[in-house]
Amino acid sequence: MAIQPIDLQTIYSQMSNVAKNVAHQQNGNQLTQAMQENVAVQQEQERLSQVHKTAENEANTSQVKDEGHQNSSFQNQKNQKKSKEEEHEKKKLTEIRESFLGQNIDISR
Repeated sequence: MAIQPIDLQTIYSQMSNVAKNVAHQQNGNQLTQAMQENVAVQQEQERLSQVHKTAENEANTSQVKDEGHQNSSFQNQKNQKKSKEEEHEKKKLTEIRESFLGQNIDISR
C-alpha cells in the first residue's frame, strides 16, 4: 500500500498542529520539573534554617576535666554510670528497713 499525494496533503496540513501540541507538552514537562526543583530547594532551606538540639552526650564532649584533659563521650558515659551506681549504693547503706515490713497485710479497713 503506497502513500498517495492526497495522503501527504492531509499530513502536511496537520504538521503545524502536531508541532504545537509537542511544544506545549515539552514546555509543560519543563515547567513541572522546574516547580518540583523549587519546592525541593525551599524544603532544603527550611531544613537548614531549623535549630536542632544536640544530644547530652554530644554537648558534654567539650568539657574539660580538673586535670586539664578533655572528656571523651565514652569516658563520660562510664563516669556517669559509676556515679549513679555509687549514689545507689549510698542510698542502700543509709536505708533502714524493718524485717516485718511487707509480711503482714492489714485488710481490716
